[in-house]
Amino acid sequence: MAIRRRRRLPRVEERQRATRRQLLAAARRLFARRGVFEVPVEAIAHAAGVGKGTVYLYFIDRDALLSAALEDCLNEMERWIAARNCDEPASGRARRMAQAYFEFFHRRQDAMRLLLQARGLIVLQPRRHRALGRPIQRHLSFLETRLLERSRTSRAAARPLAVLILGAALGIASMSAIGRARGRTGMGEIERRLADCAQAMAERVDGTR
Repeated sequence: MAIRRRRRLPRVEERQRATRRQLLAAARRLFARRGVFEVPVEAIAHAAGVGKGTVYLYFIDRDALLSAALEDCLNEMERWIAARNCDEPASGRARRMAQAYFEFFHRRQDAMRLLLQARGLIVLQPRRHRALGRPIQRHLSFLETRLLERSRTSRAAARPLAVLILGAALGIASMSAIGRARGRTGMGEIERRLADCAQAMAERVDGTR
């Protein structure tokens, strides 16, 4: 009997992980497309191909699902950035980081919309949505670590630079998406200037200029 349980457990865990991934993918897609306030749990369950009760086996409520979807989004962003940050001085990494954000947001506009909404919820309803701030703070710590590698930059200086890169890239990418939808061009120059700014700031705090 014990042998059977050991053989079944990996399959059960695999199905559970797959269901969780389906729920997160559905939540990210619907939150981005329709807005956080317009998506009930039933809609997420239907999009994931499961019953409503199944959602609550994985997430205590819709806010917990939103927080997990944001965490999933940030994890994907970190993998993207890590794959594109090359072995170069901190200033070059700061520039590459800004460019990587633009590339990611252009390709994954659902992630950009979800992050924008999460930031808005934190600002407008800080007490209710305090949990959303935790994955963002963790993400900023990830950026700090990347900026500090082989650098003379202090953590106190790296934090503002990380905030600048993430915040400005998100804002400019959202403006760029709106502009492209309306047939406007020219946002590429603004993106290049932000990358230049990130590099200049990194050079200043690292003492390489």
